This record gives sequence, structure tokens and C-alpha cells, in this order.
Amino acid sequence: MLDALTKEFGPNPHAFFWILQQETPNPNLHAARQREIWRDTLKDFDWFQPFLADAELVAITDNGDLMFTIPAGTLYCNPRSDDYEIYPISPGEFLRSCRTLNSRILPPDL
Repeated sequence: MLDALTKEFGPNPHAFFWILQQETPNPNLHAARQREIWRDTLKDFDWFQPFLADAELVAITDNGDLMFTIPAGTLYCNPRSDDYEIYPISPGEFLRSCRTLNSRILPPDL
């Protein structure tokens, strides 16, 4: 999925998201490393418990927001405020339509 998203949107969609990569020298974008870090960080958050087993981190932002794929679609969250939103669409569709989504987390000028 990561390769397909990168192929369609490039590594930095909307100059806001950074799609994680399977192979990269940049530890901040290395998929396995970031998934481990964020899973360990979020495992103690009550709101994240229902997603812990199935959530796969797909992208991060410069300000620390996270985008996960989950069975129900896409989970987008701001872990600094425990604010999250679930969209019943794939991460690709989320990236295609994020400028028009009614979101309390996404920057209004995206």
C-alpha cells in the first residue's frame, strides 16, 4: 500500500503528509520504525485501544498528526490532543479528498 500511495501522490502529498517508506535511510519516514514508535506511544491511550490490533500507520505530518489504515477505513489523529476522526474511506481516497473533508483536525488551509 505504501508504494502505491507514494506512486500516486508522491512522498509528500499536499506538502503536509509524509507517506512512510519500507526502505529509507530517513528514520523519521521508515515505516517499521515509526509504526513501532507510535504503537508503543499510543497503546496506553484509551481512545486508541479499539484500533491497537489492526491500525497500520501510513503517513505522518510535520506537526505530528498520524494517518492509519484500519478495517473501517482511515483513522486520522492528533496524538498531542487525543483528537481523532475516522473516515469510512481508504487512505488513498482520504488523500484525494482531504481538502474537502469536514475535519476538526486537518488545517483549514490544506
